[in-house]
Amino acid sequence: MTNKKLKDYDCWDEDRSPELWIELCSKTNPPHAKCPMFDASGKYIWTDVEVVSFKDGKFEVRVLRNSKSKWVGRLSVLFFAEDPVRFE
Repeated sequence: MTNKKLKDYDCWDEDRSPELWIELCSKTNPPHAKCPMFDASGKYIWTDVEVVSFKDGKFEVRVLRNSKSKWVGRLSVLFFAEDPVRFE
């Protein structure tokens, strides 16, 4: 099962705006967050990423292990500076 419909469940109030997250990430060295990515077996694993930008409702993240970039919704980004319990 994939998480392509996660955006349909994004209904909680944010402590920080996307722009504030980008500002915070720009002031620290990566990794900034974890994001689900497919591994070699075709399963999602939470992987360290650098948060690069925000545009059209999505974050651009760069996977640190292979430098590939992708655009993801908020529920696919677990920032290290946020409460993981609240994220769940």
